[in-house]
Amino acid sequence: PLTGTVARTSAGAISHLRICQVVNLAETLKVLKRNRFWVFGAVADSSALSLYAVDFSLPLCLVIGSEGKGIRPLVQKMCDQLITIPMQGKFNSLNASVAAAVTMFEVHRLQLHQSCFFFQPTCSLTTSTCCTGAPFFVKYSQTAKMCGTCNFP
Repeated sequence: PLTGTVARTSAGAISHLRICQVVNLAETLKVLKRNRFWVFGAVADSSALSLYAVDFSLPLCLVIGSEGKGIRPLVQKMCDQLITIPMQGKFNSLNASVAAAVTMFEVHRLQLHQSCFFFQPTCSLTTSTCCTGAPFFVKYSQTAKMCGTCNFP
């Protein structure tokens, strides 16, 4: 529930987000999918697709499960793609708020520089600038340009 404590903890960020509470998450995901949203479920599972290999350029919905139990099975089945934050060492998961923050940051980063990444028919050494004014450079292994600021892809 969105309480006063939630609002205070968010340090004002809650007033800049479009939030809705729903009774049945699975039904809500069906509605979103009918409206051409892609549903991504964040899980702590090494068989899921790495967060850094996902195309977040489409309208999307992120599902973050509860700590410990994760995403419920029915809701997980409704996800178009399960994604994970690759972890190294002895840590195998993050708490829900940290996982949500990392995932939302990556989505925002990719959407911000979406116009910076495009394919060309042939490699060339031409330079341009991305949406932030950072110079492009050609990635020689592919015929793609990369943003010098975010090093995408």
